[in-house]
Amino acid sequence: NLNAKNRVTLRVSTDAAPRITRWELSVSPVGSMEPVVVARGPGRPPRQWVWKGLDGSSATVPDGAYEAVMTAQLKGGGSLTSDSVRMTVDTRPPTVSLETKQPLVDFNQGPATLRLLAEDEQGVASWRLAVMDEAGGELRSEQGEGTPPSKWVWDGAGNPGAASAQPGGFYTVRLEAFD
Repeated sequence: NLNAKNRVTLRVSTDAAPRITRWELSVSPVGSMEPVVVARGPGRPPRQWVWKGLDGSSATVPDGAYEAVMTAQLKGGGSLTSDSVRMTVDTRPPTVSLETKQPLVDFNQGPATLRLLAEDEQGVASWRLAVMDEAGGELRSEQGEGTPPSKWVWDGAGNPGAASAQPGGFYTVRLEAFD
């Protein structure tokens, strides 16, 4: 999968490499014969080719499924065509939401409970939750791999070395998710 931060590296390997006179690698939307980008050259193909989700004019391609295919012309005639390799371009960030039924919490009466939700069609790789004080200083944070837990309970404690929640204080909770 591709997103705004990464790329796909295609590795090229064939026993026929010494006999290749020309090669062409094209990336097309699945089901389309019209490539969005084509790389070609004389002689042996490169051992790897990196695609960053850009078309031939260096613009980001639309989100969707793509496939890469390599063809090669051989000395003495004939050609080879690779199996297609499927890739997905997904530039949309995961959607996140926070819910609480306790907008005002008195930690002397018990902890605050938040419902956390992070979703993405291609899956959530990691998440980070932060509680900030009125000045924007980070009081408490947690992070993890995959989707966040559906419920997070905060007792007002800060990170090690940080202050705890103060009575009458206002705090902001931020949830981020990454794919």
